[in-house]
Amino acid sequence: MKTSSRSMSVIGRVDQEPESPPNHAKPVAKLNSTQYRLFLINHAANCTANDGECKHNYCLEMKDLLEHMTSCRRRSCNVLHCRSSRLMMNHFIRCRDEECEVCPPVHEALMDEFWKGTKRKLNFTKENDIATAL
Repeated sequence: MKTSSRSMSVIGRVDQEPESPPNHAKPVAKLNSTQYRLFLINHAANCTANDGECKHNYCLEMKDLLEHMTSCRRRSCNVLHCRSSRLMMNHFIRCRDEECEVCPPVHEALMDEFWKGTKRKLNFTKENDIATAL
């Protein structure tokens, strides 16, 4: 198994669950811990911030977890959150149920983050500027 020196700090830690998001980050703040982990995994997969510079707590740890998860196929893996995160991601990727209690809020939070990033990159200041540009 390929591990980076960065990964070892996460792999060795078995006592820490990502805490709930800070209240100031809407709609992320509305997510429970399972939803927040799904959000962070998806965020980390696309995050381009340098190590330790991302505004989301645990982004670096989720990047390490993702790196591990891509090669791990063990049913009883000892890496914190590996198996449960793989199961959650498998559900999340396939879920189309609008009544699902887990997935729709995560999709909403990811889209909110995507649009905030898009507006920042394009220097849009008003919501209607996007509609005008399209």
